[in-house]
Amino acid sequence: MLANGKLERVKSQRRLSYRGPEKGSHAFQLTMIQVSGSGDNMVECQLETHSNKMVTFKFDTEGDAPEDIADYMVEEDFVRESEKETFVEELRSIVKRTQEILLTHQQVWFENIGCIPNDTVFPT
Repeated sequence: MLANGKLERVKSQRRLSYRGPEKGSHAFQLTMIQVSGSGDNMVECQLETHSNKMVTFKFDTEGDAPEDIADYMVEEDFVRESEKETFVEELRSIVKRTQEILLTHQQVWFENIGCIPNDTVFPT
């Protein structure tokens, strides 16, 4: 999933445990460990599998499709086929949360240097 083989870290690292909307509704747990906004928008996650294995993986939120990641996780037996759609939904939620974190980080950075670029859009 990691295209260039490295992960540059955002100064303010965040740890977020993500559980699906219905606790206990699936046999895996997906946790967002770290977000990087340097270069590619990378997110590092940890997956506790249905067989209690821990798998850490990184992906580019703009370049890696949640469906492709899920296909790989099913193929490697980290996620059951019956849980695939739930896993995809959780990955999409992580992508959305990552974008929010990066936007907030960018906004704070621009406020600190006293300028806002013309093409920056902030939620209202």
